[in-house]
Amino acid sequence: MKQTYLGHSPHHAATTPETIVAVARSIYDGAARLVDTVLVWQERYQDRRRLEAMNDYLLRDMGINRYDAMLESAKPFWRA
Repeated sequence: MKQTYLGHSPHHAATTPETIVAVARSIYDGAARLVDTVLVWQERYQDRRRLEAMNDYLLRDMGINRYDAMLESAKPFWRA
């Protein structure tokens, strides 16, 4: 009987330790990018809600008018 490594023949390139590490690193990097994206979206959502709640005095102090604040706060969280 042939010896197998992770269900494949020992000569299968996809089962080398280097390949397994590369795949694991790729999955980790993808997960890290996903977490970063969700955190950016969350911050963007919260910032837009805060902007929406600001009074005209604070908006003027920041150099933003009410119309521009409303346009920005109306954007979906995934749009920059």
